[in-house]
Amino acid sequence: MTAGTRAPRPARTLDRLLPDTWQGPSRQARWRRSRARRVLAGLLLAVAVACVVSAVRPADPPTRAVTVAARDLAAGHRLTAADVREVRWPAGTAQPGAVTASTAPGRVLVAPIRAGEALTTSRVRGTRSWAPAPAGDVVISVPADRSGLAAVLQPGDRVDVIDTAQGATVADRATVLTTVGPTAGSAAGPLSGSAGAERSGQVLLAMPAGDARQVGTALNAGSAGVGGGILLALRPID
Repeated sequence: MTAGTRAPRPARTLDRLLPDTWQGPSRQARWRRSRARRVLAGLLLAVAVACVVSAVRPADPPTRAVTVAARDLAAGHRLTAADVREVRWPAGTAQPGAVTASTAPGRVLVAPIRAGEALTTSRVRGTRSWAPAPAGDVVISVPADRSGLAAVLQPGDRVDVIDTAQGATVADRATVLTTVGPTAGSAAGPLSGSAGAERSGQVLLAMPAGDARQVGTALNAGSAGVGGGILLALRPID
């Protein structure tokens, strides 16, 4: 090596990672490296800006799930799971009596509702909590003294309905659906004896239509004073 001649610089370690066309002192290689540095700097700047924006941007407001109608529905429609959906509304949006998607199916609309409107208890009528009535049965109401057997009847119980004037069973194994408490001013029925109007209630029974007609005949006879009325006899659990 002659005096004054500069020794070639050893290749940089990072340069060896670059494509062959990017290496070397040629103008084209230098231009490619310079452009790559500018692109990398731009990317790093964009990442930095995104981090700053995300840090100073206020957090999204809290939300909550709200059950809304999935489509326009008419009054009297019994809701199904396909009729409702859940959306996210701001947590501060007041919805008194909100109905959830899990409790909506089976309820009946008391007024029309448009798609996207929230379901609330004021817009729907609750499902009945009766025991299931046998297929083909009809439901009738019979008066009952709330201080007697009716006070202990539970949905699903089985009772025989006896015509006390004839001494005969007019309905066999009728299903108790529910009991209804006395209402103000209700008169004592044939089943309530002399207990007084304030203790008269009603028992809803499911039974075949033929049995219901016989029970009706016995009730009418008792009300007219030409019969003894009816008596409920609770059957033990099978």
